[in-house]
Amino acid sequence: MGKARWVEKTPKHIYRLNEIFQYFPDGKILLLLRDGRDVACSIQDRRGNLEAGIDRWIKDNQAGQKFWNHPNVYLVRYENLVIDFEKTVRSVIDFVGEQFEDSLCSYYKSPRYFFTYRIESPPNAFGENHEIYRNWQINQPLFDGRGKWQRLTKEEKQLIKDKAGEMLIKYGYTTDMNW
Repeated sequence: MGKARWVEKTPKHIYRLNEIFQYFPDGKILLLLRDGRDVACSIQDRRGNLEAGIDRWIKDNQAGQKFWNHPNVYLVRYENLVIDFEKTVRSVIDFVGEQFEDSLCSYYKSPRYFFTYRIESPPNAFGENHEIYRNWQINQPLFDGRGKWQRLTKEEKQLIKDKAGEMLIKYGYTTDMNW
């Protein structure tokens, strides 16, 4: 509706990139890469299943990796957003062909209402609180979720190493298996 760009962030669309490019050959795709250990922890927090989290990270990133060199795909590391938000956002804005505006770095200072007109942190992010939580979340500065995996037990870390250790090394998240 009068907008030059629209953004859609459904994670499972990673499996539909060929189809998306068929319909939108000039479309720009941002792929967000995050340490799989932290992804597994986030999914464990939400769904109670660490193994499902690491399995999802593996599968989703294997699907996306096929497009890393596509001219209309830009890989963004979550960790770079946290470490140098402005520089990373500038590179994304340049990739999509837009002008950088300083207000992009303070996006959370202007209220946004997506799921509800309430901007408050609920007691949890589940069930009836999910939409309130998501609306609160989009109105916050970027959350630093790096290093969550360090809280894992030795057994949980071993599970991730066994399943995704080589991929974590390949993606630059660790240089060895002694973490």
